[in-house]
Amino acid sequence: VVERPAGYHILQLIERRGESIDLRQILVVPKISSTDIAKANSYLDSISTLIKNKKYTFADAAVKFSDDDSKNNGGLIVNPSTSSSKFQMNEIDPSLFFVIDKMTVGEISKPIFMKDKHGKQALRIVMLKSRTKPHRANLTDDYQQIQNAALSEKQNNAVKEWINKAKKHSYIKINGIYKGCSFKYSWF
Repeated sequence: VVERPAGYHILQLIERRGESIDLRQILVVPKISSTDIAKANSYLDSISTLIKNKKYTFADAAVKFSDDDSKNNGGLIVNPSTSSSKFQMNEIDPSLFFVIDKMTVGEISKPIFMKDKHGKQALRIVMLKSRTKPHRANLTDDYQQIQNAALSEKQNNAVKEWINKAKKHSYIKINGIYKGCSFKYSWF
């Protein structure tokens, strides 16, 4: 039996060829009891109190007490699409959105249920670090987003240019059932 973040695995080795292996598994995910949830809730409340009483900053408390990867960033949640800590409203998990929508900057939430990256139920507290009012994009406030958009456009143009050069020297056969489709690139 092997314990991993997703749960407990029972593994069976089917075949081994050098560095390659073929396995089967049975995964058992333990159920979390209501007592465990109450303990975690109480624990997060006490951490929240320590932060409010200025015994720890939120970042220090995240490093010391968090089980999440965000502790490496002082508790900052990173937006996977932009690699920054800023999120558009539509990029936030709805369960989190409804909590932070009512918060003021610097306020710490009550414990909130969430699913971690392995799909397990967890509790977290969040602090709203900043809120940006709707505005036209500018380099001062939106540099990272503008940089990501420019990089994405440059990458798309490079791929388009490569396809246009490569299709002149390549044999391309498109299955007849797809000939009526409209393609992003002109293959014929």
